[in-house]
Amino acid sequence: MLTNLVYSGFLVTYCITSVIIDTNNPSASLFFGGITFSNYDGTISHCVNNSNNTTKSSYYLSGISLINMGTITNCINTGKILNTYRRPYYDNIYYDAYIGGISGVSYGGRILNCINLGDIDGTDHTGGIVGTNYYYYSAPPFTSSISNCINSGYVNGRKRVGGILGWDYNNEATITNCVNTGVVEGEEDVGTIVGKE
Repeated sequence: MLTNLVYSGFLVTYCITSVIIDTNNPSASLFFGGITFSNYDGTISHCVNNSNNTTKSSYYLSGISLINMGTITNCINTGKILNTYRRPYYDNIYYDAYIGGISGVSYGGRILNCINLGDIDGTDHTGGIVGTNYYYYSAPPFTSSISNCINSGYVNGRKRVGGILGWDYNNEATITNCVNTGVVEGEEDVGTIVGKE
């Protein structure tokens, strides 16, 4: 991970990460983004993540920015993201997995012209581009958008698994001109573009 936070008005551009993260330590970090942990209304542009992440403890994972509240454009993830952590059921729900090739969770963020080539293996809320979309109430544009993006990686999870977006929590995301050519597999709420709306 190159940086922790990208704040409003900041630009991170033309970055490449190429590391291997492989841990079975259950006390290791629960959060991983290939370029940054959180994009808070900044812009990440023309960045590439080649890092492979295989972990037994992290269940918030992404290739570019784990949390996106800004703009990610013209970025590519080629790294494999493998989460072997399997948190047990509680009230019939698997909790706390947000895993995506570009972003794990998007709060009113914008993702444009991005490509995921890496295999994504998660639990719940797993997507080739974005794991989960949430409506962001406190600032415009409020709803997340995913435009002109391509996933060609293998995407696997248990529930809410999609080739582009795993879970559109508020059914508010705008997805335009996106293509999935990868195989998408799961047990429940599985879709080639969106797993669950």
